[in-house]
Amino acid sequence: MNDTPVILPPTRSEDVVIYRRHSSDCTRKNDCDCPLWLYIKATQKRISARTTSWQRAEIERNKILDSYNPLKRRVAELERKHEYESVLISDAIKKYLDWKRADGVAESTLQDYGSSVGQMEKFMHNHGIVELRAITRELMIEWKAKWADKRMRSRHKKAVHIRALFRFCCVTQRWMDQNDNPGDALLTSRARTRKAKAEEVVPAIPFYEDQFEALLEAASNYDLKPRTGAKRICTAKRLHALIQLMRWSGLAILDAVNLQRSRIDKDGLLTVRRAKTFEPVTVPLPPHVLEELRALPVESQGFFYDDNHSGNARSRTACYSTAFLQLFPTVKWPRPVADGEGNPIRPHSHMLRHTFAYDYLKRGLDIRKLQILLGHSKLATTEENYAQWTGDARKQLNDEVRSLWAAPGVEKREEPNEPRPEHRVRVRHAAAGRLRSKMSR
Repeated sequence: MNDTPVILPPTRSEDVVIYRRHSSDCTRKNDCDCPLWLYIKATQKRISARTTSWQRAEIERNKILDSYNPLKRRVAELERKHEYESVLISDAIKKYLDWKRADGVAESTLQDYGSSVGQMEKFMHNHGIVELRAITRELMIEWKAKWADKRMRSRHKKAVHIRALFRFCCVTQRWMDQNDNPGDALLTSRARTRKAKAEEVVPAIPFYEDQFEALLEAASNYDLKPRTGAKRICTAKRLHALIQLMRWSGLAILDAVNLQRSRIDKDGLLTVRRAKTFEPVTVPLPPHVLEELRALPVESQGFFYDDNHSGNARSRTACYSTAFLQLFPTVKWPRPVADGEGNPIRPHSHMLRHTFAYDYLKRGLDIRKLQILLGHSKLATTEENYAQWTGDARKQLNDEVRSLWAAPGVEKREEPNEPRPEHRVRVRHAAAGRLRSKMSR
């Protein structure tokens, strides 16, 4: 055993010098509020102390001196490592969600984050893991193989949420070593993810006129009942009005269910911002839709569809989404709900938004104006979903181009059969005269 005592380097305050950096208009050179700076002799660097107080600057100087002391640096690393080993997964998730909430993230988005990280926490607890440091990449790969999500978009979204959690733990809080980040096990190729997303894009399918009438009839005659243990669900009258609202406004169910009465003026003009893109939407509603909406009971919070009094946008939307799931099996469809190739599909509430777009485009109207009505932030989104229904508009555009061929005043110029003359340079006579005079000399 080596009993040689450890000799520590002396802590010299003069190795880091504190000085005040005066401004050009400073008149009090000894007693002023100019910012303090630190000069490190070992590296010959000057850094700001980020304060005007001499006491706080000395605290910053002592931190720098401690970082050059090998024993204090080792003790700090051990203390930090011991602190990291004691971090629980539940505490890390709570601090992460609080951090996102303080950053201004909406509660609806926090619910999505909480759902993803909660599934991971449940998987780890089933394997007897409660501490953050015990999560390995092998466990993350095993958990990913058991995901029940079939769509690539859902899987990609969950992976993004989990990687953001571990990035918070590694970079922001430094609870884990960034080189051993377990979230890296969920990384996928961007090209492969983009290709998979493109392959699973489902074409927009609308309700045709006879299908829409059958849907309204089923909503009028269906007695909606809540599931066991669920809150009171919407009435048939409310659901019938909701179907009319989504069909004639093009709103998604999240925007339609959380629509306030003040968003519709006395002339029937609906003005709202979409919850997904925050883009403004302004569209007039037909009189029969306004009549149904205004006949609904007035709720305490001024919403059209707050019959469960939850005050939560997600709860209201989930309530009416359940109502649609109970309604669709009772509809007597005059024709099967199928895609363009005749393959049957399961109806969903977003098809009412597609019906609005289909009715708009089949009349030969501009798809750029449809982008504004639907509240899409990019025209590419509108074209990706609804360009397939612009056939009439394209045919009309082609007819207009053909009409230009025979328009008066536009005649096709015929090229002459004679060969074109060679290009010749014309020289002014004065210049030619001076040139001849010079040559004669």
